[in-house]
Amino acid sequence: MRSPALLVLLAGCSCRSGCAPEPEAPSAVAAVPVSAEADPETPPSVEPAPSWHAATVGELFCINEAVSVPQRLVRGGSLSPDDIATMLLDDARLAASVGASTSRANTANYPYLNWYEWQRSPRTQDRADRYIALLQEAGLEPLVMIGPWPGNQTANYTDRYLPADMDAYAAWVQAVVERYDGDGVDDAPGLLRPVRLWEVDNEPDLHNRIKPKNARRDIDPSTFEPPDEYAEVLVATASAIRAVHPDAVVLNAGTFDTGRAHGRDYLERVFAIPGTREAIDGLSIHAYFQDRDGAGFLAALETAEAVAPGVPVFITETGAPSHHDDRSFVDERYHAQMLVFVYGEALARGVQRVCWHTLADPPAQRAGTGGAGGFSSHSLHRTTGRPPHQQREPKLAAEVYARLVRELGSLPTAGIMPAELADGRGLRLPGDAWLVYEGDGVVLPVDGGTVLDLLSGETAPWSGSVDAPAIVRPGAPE
Repeated sequence: MRSPALLVLLAGCSCRSGCAPEPEAPSAVAAVPVSAEADPETPPSVEPAPSWHAATVGELFCINEAVSVPQRLVRGGSLSPDDIATMLLDDARLAASVGASTSRANTANYPYLNWYEWQRSPRTQDRADRYIALLQEAGLEPLVMIGPWPGNQTANYTDRYLPADMDAYAAWVQAVVERYDGDGVDDAPGLLRPVRLWEVDNEPDLHNRIKPKNARRDIDPSTFEPPDEYAEVLVATASAIRAVHPDAVVLNAGTFDTGRAHGRDYLERVFAIPGTREAIDGLSIHAYFQDRDGAGFLAALETAEAVAPGVPVFITETGAPSHHDDRSFVDERYHAQMLVFVYGEALARGVQRVCWHTLADPPAQRAGTGGAGGFSSHSLHRTTGRPPHQQREPKLAAEVYARLVRELGSLPTAGIMPAELADGRGLRLPGDAWLVYEGDGVVLPVDGGTVLDLLSGETAPWSGSVDAPAIVRPGAPE
């Protein structure tokens, strides 16, 4: 029997504008409520949202675009609404099974929640309603991107970043947020909790540096979406969000080059504009890397701390490859080691969310990233087969992600302290346990206990030193 969440998705899955239309879902399907027990005539009560600050370790664990369908597949028109719904539901279940607390949605991908698409496709609202209901029913918190245009390669859609009618854009933002604020007024069907995390657009520094492949004209990218234009959209969007949902959490667009000169300069120029710092509750950054020691990741964090000191940090995209044609040290073991490094360092610095990119490799992609480009091997699972019947095989990193959440997820973040270690990096955990996330032969001030090897899952007695990544617990071995 189909899940109720799968049934309600069917009517809301449609192809992108300009592609072959998908068949209409039967009207009877659209009437099925998200919850099997819900009365379709009576909207379900909406639970209040807890504090957005990560109170436990498990709340940090986000996956970027965990629940999505690649745009090229939807554009092709070969997937039926049933196919798309099945793929989304499979993603939600898999993300929840590895322990993710949050899934981030991008305006450039399903459900295409941006002003441009909303005006072009009458189905965008239905897609967004069912998408958010599906995430919440799976126990995932939505981190929802919102903005005027699709958030990747924006110059493919417009010659001018600023909306021609900012008042109309702001009114649209208010209507969208009102639909998901959980106040009982014009709420979306199936909403279980308020949507509280909103990110305004995506990677504006990249739009300002690289000309997209299919740009509408021969633009100079340095003139497209400069910091002052992005700042205007950020402030207007934040104001519109808070006008209807004062408790919402507003993030700036995650910057791609955060740890490099262009990204840092872009952020500095944005936040030098009056009103921008006040517009955000958290600073969103991206922190990809492919070096041996995570230096690129650390550089991104240092930029965040320098540009907006005291502002909570959200790493809305990060990852390292599991394969690289030009870097022999990159393999699945490295991939899993660096995942622990990322979450360990994020905990040490009080980061609020870390969204690993992503749940699974895109369908029909080869494993390699090739040279220095591409992100197809960063994900937690390999994909085999063809959609909608592809299979997901966990990489070592998926097992480690789940193991971290299982072992540490319930711990309070308030009880975690960074540790100064001569031979590596680590955290002192509640109960006198330790997380060692970098280094070999790391010596800890413990007399005895057990060591959990996070890569193998095996436990051994403490022997005086430990290789990362590992959890060390005091006391006699069981």
